[in-house]
Amino acid sequence: MVTTNPLALRPHERVARLLRERIRCGHWHAGQMIPGRQQLAKQHGVALGTVERAVTTLITEGLLHAADRRGTFVTDRPSASIPHPGEPPKVASAICSV
Repeated sequence: MVTTNPLALRPHERVARLLRERIRCGHWHAGQMIPGRQQLAKQHGVALGTVERAVTTLITEGLLHAADRRGTFVTDRPSASIPHPGEPPKVASAICSV
């Protein structure tokens, strides 16, 4: 059974989903540096380790690339538009309208 309620997700999964959606919606573009991990933790009200785990997930998926001492950047791979396995089909979300 696929969990579709974001509140039912573990914190790192919820953050990863939100970050993934920002990439899909075009909030962050290919080659753009995303906010720092501490800033993301504060924005989402989670621990730094939670953001680390979420960002690592997106790096593994090929959506982000970490450059030593420079930051984390959105990749230019077309796979960024492909839904993550286990996620429901893309639907308009509140994050895209922000």
